[in-house]
Amino acid sequence: MTMTEKNPVLSQKNVERYLIWLREQECSQATLQKYAHDLKALGVFLEENGSLRLTKTSLIAWKEKLISLYAPSSVNAMLAVANGYLRYMGWNDLIVRPLKIQRSLFLEEEKELTREEYVRLVRTAQRQEKERLSLVIQTICATGIRVSELKFI
Repeated sequence: MTMTEKNPVLSQKNVERYLIWLREQECSQATLQKYAHDLKALGVFLEENGSLRLTKTSLIAWKEKLISLYAPSSVNAMLAVANGYLRYMGWNDLIVRPLKIQRSLFLEEEKELTREEYVRLVRTAQRQEKERLSLVIQTICATGIRVSELKFI
């Protein structure tokens, strides 16, 4: 169900209708809470800037504010909520683009296992007579494969 209005405004009534529609789409309670929270944050931003009227300019300004406050993945999640609301309302011309995020092929060094941590994991598995676990740890660390790829070895 979409409702095209000539004067796009972020109103509580429309947000409530959108949340009801999402519930009917069987979204989880956590999703509904997140969407309500993010749309409220957009409303607060719009109020602080003098109007609840949605324009491409106001949405881009909100996006820029989000960029200054949050990690790119969080910004994109909040933009997805706003864009979903805009689509629901039939205001497709107001949709803003998500940030382009380049995926890193490697983890940051602080997330890597140290040699000491690796040895401790293997020894603990062996001490607990969990030979299979020990071999799995050694295989993953030696080859760099994903857990889901273990079945091919």
